[in-house]
Amino acid sequence: ATGWSTVITSSGPTIFTDKNQTTTLSCRVYYQGTDKTGDISEDKFEWIRSSGDSNEDSAWNKNHIGKKAITITHSDIENNATIHCEVDIETT
Repeated sequence: ATGWSTVITSSGPTIFTDKNQTTTLSCRVYYQGTDKTGDISEDKFEWIRSSGDSNEDSAWNKNHIGKKAITITHSDIENNATIHCEVDIETT
């Protein structure tokens, strides 16, 4: 949809230097620069992890649906995994 964008912010480190660190990732949704996150139902948010292990990623992804924010640990991003958020934006 034209004019829509998402921004992921982190409450803490974006690179973990120790296995005990955690951070909360939050997904914000903007339409033409205006924050519309509060107008979108939480069930429209889906976090996707890509680690190279499709079976583990599939299980992880199923546990991170319907959340505007997630807390991740070192184990979530082992093997240089990346995480992004997809939002199903309904427009009429």
